[in-house]
Amino acid sequence: MLISQQSGEEFLRVLSGSSRAHTRAVVLALSPQALASLAVRLGSTSERVQQGLSLFFKALARQATAPHRDPLPVYVYNTTAAAPIALAEATAEFIARYRYTHQQQQQQQQQQQQFQPPPIWQAPAPSRALSSTRDAPPITSTTTAEQALTGYLPLPPSLSRTRLPMLASECPGWVCYAEKTTPQALPYLSTAKSPQQVLGTLVKAVLAPREGLKEGEVCLVGVMPCYDKKLEASRRDFVHEEWGEGEEGREGGGVPEVDLVLTAGEVLEMLRGYGEQEQEQQQQQQQLNGMSEHDDEKEDVGLVVVQRLFFSRFEEEEEEEGGEEAMEVEDSSSSSKGLVIARAAAAAAAGPSARPLTLQSAEESLFKGGSLLPYSSSSSSSSSNSMPEIGSGGYLEHIFRGAAKALFGVEVGPGPLQYQQGRNADYKEVVLEVGGEEVLRFALAYGFRNIQGVMGKMRRGKCFVQFVEIMACPSGCVNGGGMVKGPTGEPSAGGKERVRKVRGRFWEDQLRRRKEEEEEEEEGREGGALARWAYGEEVAREGVGGETALRLFHTRYHAVPRLEQANPSVTKW
Repeated sequence: MLISQQSGEEFLRVLSGSSRAHTRAVVLALSPQALASLAVRLGSTSERVQQGLSLFFKALARQATAPHRDPLPVYVYNTTAAAPIALAEATAEFIARYRYTHQQQQQQQQQQQQFQPPPIWQAPAPSRALSSTRDAPPITSTTTAEQALTGYLPLPPSLSRTRLPMLASECPGWVCYAEKTTPQALPYLSTAKSPQQVLGTLVKAVLAPREGLKEGEVCLVGVMPCYDKKLEASRRDFVHEEWGEGEEGREGGGVPEVDLVLTAGEVLEMLRGYGEQEQEQQQQQQQLNGMSEHDDEKEDVGLVVVQRLFFSRFEEEEEEEGGEEAMEVEDSSSSSKGLVIARAAAAAAAGPSARPLTLQSAEESLFKGGSLLPYSSSSSSSSSNSMPEIGSGGYLEHIFRGAAKALFGVEVGPGPLQYQQGRNADYKEVVLEVGGEEVLRFALAYGFRNIQGVMGKMRRGKCFVQFVEIMACPSGCVNGGGMVKGPTGEPSAGGKERVRKVRGRFWEDQLRRRKEEEEEEEEGREGGALARWAYGEEVAREGVGGETALRLFHTRYHAVPRLEQANPSVTKW
């Protein structure tokens, strides 16, 4: 059911007006991992792929409505534009948790009492029925802390952010696993929203009204590396009943922050289908005349056609103009200055951008997005072997650096962090020492084998790290389940090589974008538009971690009862 509600076919129905007829604008949010996967398959760069996809989606809108009515306006953003906000909020949350925990420990030591940490492994009571997607009543200004802490209401961010280790919550597959099988872990999950949901919140709640649109009149479509992002978009926590023009028939009503999620693989199939349709409408020889030869031309005519229609033109323009960009939807002033809390806070202190953001101007300034690289490009090697661990959003890399500076005054040097390899390639730890004493220990845990290992350590009270970046997929988001797959029957070695290429392309994109950001900063051009605007006077004026930011950029989690608990009649004896 979820797949059919969030599919390429549903997206086409939205463009044609046969579904979600109240839609008056469409926003595409492209993730850098999905772009890297498509770039590898199409033999291009992520930048050219995004340019081509912008043309492709707008062509789909014209095709869906011609000749009966004008097409819906389509705007294309990059989710890395919202990453500084998500990372800044997560960093501030970790610092708050760390300070709270150590303050409690110091107070008890001063009182000559043995420090008693919070319960290590205590499951909250279920707050969501198994047979319904509706959540418990929301936390309001009249809800007391005692009522929230009973477990029957999910903890609001301000009350739940007291436990260590903090566990990253950007991966919806891991969050779903925790809610259903390991609810004891929920108090440890970071409450910061993912860049997908941060962008959805800002588009719907702030940008849409500036265009004279209600929140539900904008359809936001994510292009992501993972099918579980569809689950994230459908969470009731991310559906707002107070927003206008909600979809009729939706359970509980309301407007979602993100309406649809397509995977990179689904977008590739849409490209292929469009190309095949174009090829059928004209003579095959005329369509293929003058094209460069590919080994798979005969087998994949559809992709050859769309490459010629939407992607090849950018290579030709770069050759003609000496590499200068010539896309009207791009704006060379776009950049995202920084992704750690200090840089986002600096953007907030600088005040709102001079040019007000709207849906249209946001496309011009946020099309490229920003780089997830947490340090200068001059300190980076061009080799993907020396790439920092930013392929899944860079939470550990950024929070580690932000916490080291805020808590201990330590500037972590440029270059990738020095990880200690665990039992397998998907588990690593990094340590910060001050005066010969270990003060921070963070970990990466990718894949369910390592997730279960972390949960086991926490259950036994043997988890001695303060933060864990958790991803359900082995190798993280660059190996997401929705990425472009190889041919049927592809050997294991071929799959690993494909992931290696995607990882390399992702790294090249991030390094190139970081260099562009630095050039723009040297020229005095405004950068960090979304972070500056989000923490400006018009949105979250209290800054990172403030009251408005907690309401807009944070969420809650819910223990889901097991089937036999919700319905004892199904229990097998």
